[in-house]
Amino acid sequence: SIVLMDMMGNIAIKFTEADEKKKAGEIIPDVKITEETKTIAGYKCKKAIVTLKEENIVMPIWFTEEINTYNSQWESMYKGIKGMIMEYEYEFHNGMDMKMTAKSVNKEAVADSKFVVPEGYKQMTMDEFQKSLEFGE
Repeated sequence: SIVLMDMMGNIAIKFTEADEKKKAGEIIPDVKITEETKTIAGYKCKKAIVTLKEENIVMPIWFTEEINTYNSQWESMYKGIKGMIMEYEYEFHNGMDMKMTAKSVNKEAVADSKFVVPEGYKQMTMDEFQKSLEFGE
């Protein structure tokens, strides 16, 4: 998979299948689904607390069961989260916080051209991206 980010310049982070398998094998998260709910982008969402003990990270994740994700990568990594993740928060080791929240959902076909990294994006691996955050590059 590839994640495009418009922060600190335009960055394209590429995850290989090996990266995903390695990460899934290294980190076994503890997932607790709470009773707490809220609406995000018009969808009723449940709150999960994901704890990554090996990395000393606690992440609140909001997800909706109203959108089927067809066995997405997070369903295998975050056991118990069945549906589309609509919001999550993550704190990097350098104290930088990131919060991603869905603003809207469009149920339409997506053109293949949307999966091509646009010109002007610096392509890097997840390891390279994390190192750039640690050292402020």
